[in-house]
Amino acid sequence: MAGAVFDVADLRAVGLTIGLGAPYSAQINYVKDRPGHDRRYAIDASKIQRELGWQPAETFETGIRKTIAWYLANPEWVAHVQSGAYRQWVDKQYAAT
Repeated sequence: MAGAVFDVADLRAVGLTIGLGAPYSAQINYVKDRPGHDRRYAIDASKIQRELGWQPAETFETGIRKTIAWYLANPEWVAHVQSGAYRQWVDKQYAAT
């Protein structure tokens, strides 16, 4: 992909993800491919780089490591989101006044 900042096969992305922290590799379930199933992920940031001079501060690898580390370090936040309790906060913050 021309101008791609990030282009990785889906199994590579999964491999990078499960290699961080707990032994999550046992959670991978292979399924038959279906139409439209992603085989790779890519971002073409050439326009924003060219027109605004933007450059990513992270690579996929460093960004995913930091993201996963944050989620693992904040289990209370994760539980709050998974429970749906965050919706009360959103409703309160964005309620019509």
